Amino acid sequence: KDNNPEICKKLVEYPEKDSCYLKIAKETLDSELCFSISEMYSKNNCVIEVAEKAKDEKKCEIFRDTSYLDECYTRVALAKQDVYVCEKTTRMQSYARCFAIFAVSLAQPALCNEINIRTFSSKEDAANNCFSYYASESRDYSVCNKINDLTIAKKAGCPGYWTV
Repeated sequence: KDNNPEICKKLVEYPEKDSCYLKIAKETLDSELCFSISEMYSKNNCVIEVAEKAKDEKKCEIFRDTSYLDECYTRVALAKQDVYVCEKTTRMQSYARCFAIFAVSLAQPALCNEINIRTFSSKEDAANNCFSYYASESRDYSVCNKINDLTIAKKAGCPGYWTV
């Protein structure tokens, strides 16, 4: 198995070259190799995949774009099975989604009751958002009765909340 990035430099076609760098970056857990990838989305996704495989949230800190940063922290939280990594997300909705995805991975919707307030207006608002993401990510709509906000319940696709 050759993990030498020099072999990627010899490739001419960009899809193959980018795939080569991604493969070696993931095998060696070297996110620096991701910066040799030509296409921006693939480059960013490479960093996230390496951070996830390495179970290392520090590798996420390269991002300035909050959507990539938060997605990276969410994926590392799941990989590490460490909900506290969700605390590093930068946006309120990303935090609720990270917490909910973690709860889905454990099939424990009650974890949404443990979410911190952070920048939400209340503990209830934070839990409502978490349950909303839980319902939409898991398709388990039994948690919809825990959502105390009609708008959030509609967003989750909870049955009985659709308008005609």
